[in-house]
Amino acid sequence: MVLDIGALWTDQGFVAAAGDYVTRGGREAGAIGRIGPRQAEIVLRAPLRLDEIATLSRPGDFDSLAKTAGATQTRSERTSQTA
Repeated sequence: MVLDIGALWTDQGFVAAAGDYVTRGGREAGAIGRIGPRQAEIVLRAPLRLDEIATLSRPGDFDSLAKTAGATQTRSERTSQTA
């Protein structure tokens, strides 16, 4: 997964969420507090959703790659299934 980490730190929603995470003492709070926008790599522990993936670059079709990456269905698909 490739993230433009510099761009994340220009998003006020991300900055607020990161600050809240640090305040709550999240598992990686110390690192986020020390490194912040100087971060050059990230270990992402979050569920993937198909509607949040812009690009996958690896041989194979989008659906099989997304499944391999553990991506779940889109928010709209989940909403329509529970309605």
